[in-house]
Amino acid sequence: MTLINICAGVPSVDPQLSYQTAASEDRANTGSTGGRSKRSIGNHSKFWAQRRTIDVAFLSSNLEFIEFAKEEISDWTPHINLNIRFVEGTKGDIRISDSTELTGHWSCIGTDALTVPADEPTLHIDLTTMEMPWHVAMLHEFGHALGLEHEHQHPEANIDWNTPKVYEAFENAGHSKDTIYRNIFRTLELTDKQISPYDKQSIMHYHFPAELIWDGTDYPMNKKLSEKDISFISSIYPRNTDPIPS
Repeated sequence: MTLINICAGVPSVDPQLSYQTAASEDRANTGSTGGRSKRSIGNHSKFWAQRRTIDVAFLSSNLEFIEFAKEEISDWTPHINLNIRFVEGTKGDIRISDSTELTGHWSCIGTDALTVPADEPTLHIDLTTMEMPWHVAMLHEFGHALGLEHEHQHPEANIDWNTPKVYEAFENAGHSKDTIYRNIFRTLELTDKQISPYDKQSIMHYHFPAELIWDGTDYPMNKKLSEKDISFISSIYPRNTDPIPS
């Protein structure tokens, strides 16, 4: 049974700081503006301000990796009103790493990246593992960087987990029970994000083999943005006829 490398390794963020940072970036992350319902500390969205310029830096000297990452990120950019600006050096709002000293594929969720010390990565791609193709990992993790959560944790997912087997499989892969719960079982509340219909084909959905599901449903690995991914991210960061600032 092949398991994907779950998003473990994200820097921990104090809930109060996460809330304050998200609120400072965009009050809609905490209030009811624009259709988003009111959220409490620890239960808020982390989307970037509309039409914001986000500087993306690379903590890497691997030019092939940098070009690969830019290409995958470009799958997201036509559907958002953010100006994703790739910058020289290591100072960026989002800082992407391929360091062999770090493990796993992971990313801070949206504005949580602003809480990370400026010399540390906010998104990491592990080039030493092939459990998930690198392009899939980059698409998935940059979705997190834009503020998206895991789709399999959607309140309408209703996945018929074989819970003991899931814990056993991922613990054998080196993950703690807490990491497994937070990344797989924890159900997002309706106020965690602007809700959209559950999407089994979302790039933000993990692959789960049928052996981990009581009813035998297989959740295959999604390798590109789904139509609903595009629709949802476009509703969060809607484009219009005005030019995006450069």
